[in-house]
This record gives sequence, C-alpha cells and structure tokens, in this order.
Amino acid sequence: MFVSKKSLKPFMFTMLFLSVLVLMIISCARAARAPQVAPVMEKMAEEVAPAAAMPTGVALSSAGSSGYADATASGGEIKQMIIQNAEASIVVEDPRQTMTAIVNMAKAMGGFVVNSEMSMTKLENDVEVPQGTVTIRVPAGRMEEAFEKIKTGAGVVEVQSEHISGQDVTKEYTDLSSRKRNLEDAETRLREIMNAATRTEDVLAVHNQLTQVREQIEVIQGQMQYYEQAAAFSAISVTITSKAAIQPITVGSWQPVGEARDAVQALINTTKVLVNIAIWIILFILPVFLMIFIPLRLVWLGLRRLRGKGKKPVPPVVEKPQEAEEAKEETKQS
Repeated sequence: MFVSKKSLKPFMFTMLFLSVLVLMIISCARAARAPQVAPVMEKMAEEVAPAAAMPTGVALSSAGSSGYADATASGGEIKQMIIQNAEASIVVEDPRQTMTAIVNMAKAMGGFVVNSEMSMTKLENDVEVPQGTVTIRVPAGRMEEAFEKIKTGAGVVEVQSEHISGQDVTKEYTDLSSRKRNLEDAETRLREIMNAATRTEDVLAVHNQLTQVREQIEVIQGQMQYYEQAAAFSAISVTITSKAAIQPITVGSWQPVGEARDAVQALINTTKVLVNIAIWIILFILPVFLMIFIPLRLVWLGLRRLRGKGKKPVPPVVEKPQEAEEAKEETKQS
C-alpha cells in the first residue's frame, strides 16, 4: 500500500503528540502515588524536637520497680511522688555486729543493700578500731520504722547525728510521661510512613528519624524507672563508729572533759609533732648535712694547700739604721 508523504506527516505529528501526552499522564500519576516523605518528616521533627532537649545520664537502680506503675493512669491524674532519704551517724559497741544487724533488717523488710564498707581506724594511742558505713534501701512505707530501729538497736551507745530529707518529683515525672507519650505517637506515624514509602532514600531517611525517636523514648523510660524505684524504696545511709574511738583521755584516775580534754589532747599532739621533728633532724637532716659538708670542706682545704705551694716566698725588707732614724725624726716632727 502506497502512502504519500503529505498524508504521512500529519500522522507522525499525531502519534508524537499522543506519546508525549501519555508520558506526562504517567509521570503525574507516579508523583501523586509517591509518599510525601520530606514534608511529613519536617513536621514530625518539629513535634519530636521538644523531647530532644531531655537531660540524659540518669543511673538506674539494680532493684525492680514496686507499685508505681499506676502513677500515670491514661488520662488520669498523676499521684504525688516523693523521694525520701535518711542519714545517721551512730556510736556502737561492736561495729561489725551492728552492720550485720542493719543488713539483715533491710532484707527482712523487703529491701536490699546498696553498699557497705568496714575499715580499721588507728587512734591516738596507736590502737586500731573498726569503723564502717552502710547504705540500704527499704520500702518507702517502712522507712521511718527502719530508721528508728537503727537508732535504738542493740549495742547503740550514742546517736551523733540524724537527718531525713524529701524531694517531690511529681512535676518531673509528669513531664517525662507527656514527652514519652508524644514520642510514641511520633514513632507510630513514622512507622506508617516507612511502610508506605517506595523509594530507598525515603525509607532510609525515615529509618534514621525512627532510630532517634526510639533512643529518646528509651532514655525517658530509664529516667521514669529511676524516679519510680527511688520513690518506692527509700535510702538510709549509716556511719558506724566504735565506742573505743571516742573514749575520753585518762590521766591517772582523772578524766578531763570539755575544754580541758581538748587542751590536753592539743598538748599531746604538739609534743608528738616536736618529738617527730627532732627525730627527723637527728636521724635524717644532720647525717645528710655531714655527708655533704665534710667532703666539700676537705676539697676546699686541699685546693687552698695547692695554691699555697705554688706561691714564692717574699724576703723580708730590712731597713738601714740611718733610714730608720730619719723616719723616726719625720714621725716626731709630724
């Protein structure tokens, strides 16, 4: 079949126009179906940004949470959360026995030991006595009971100091709960966007943002757990001193107290310092001085002798009798 050039040109232009039109329609359809990741991520970043300012680095306790999971009911009010701690310094007959009793009491109350340490302290009379510190955590509801048992326990001679403190962390806990809720909502939306994304670069961008949000959620969960545990278990720190460490100074049958005791103790300490200085001078400083001075003195004397041998003796000047008489007359006239 023969087709003329005049009839072929309109046909070619028509086919070209239809092809361009089809390509434009396909491109618009793909653009409409592709997820608008960038604008959504920018909006998500604005929502997540306030939570990024959260303080980090809160240490977690080794014990489990007890009874504060209901502190943030959904849409309900936040219960008041108070962290109570106590400190005491006591004097006892036997520090080791007292420390063991405190540890057993904490375990019997459902608490645990945070740390304990026992060491030997040397007194002024060179006698070593035990001294220790112990920190326990007991249920907050039994903190006062435990603190009273420690102060009035068997073997306690004196309570030198005691202190109870409380910290209201309700506001901080509420802020953490709100930030966690917002971050979890942002995480859910990011997962939906990542599931709908088709391009690799969009998936990677959403995944990076999702990782950052998850890290912030875990940090907030750790801080909330710390507050829950600190409020559920109160910390009690006890310094245990042996009775022998505070015995008064005995001079014969007289035991000075108050200023007299302090004065006698200061005199003893000063005497010890002076005696120690004298011992160091006699046994260390003086021998070292002699070891340095004697060789230097011998070297100096040797050099002086060598210089004396090198000089020629000068003969004495003998004056004539006439010159001597003239010198005497001049002396008399003057």
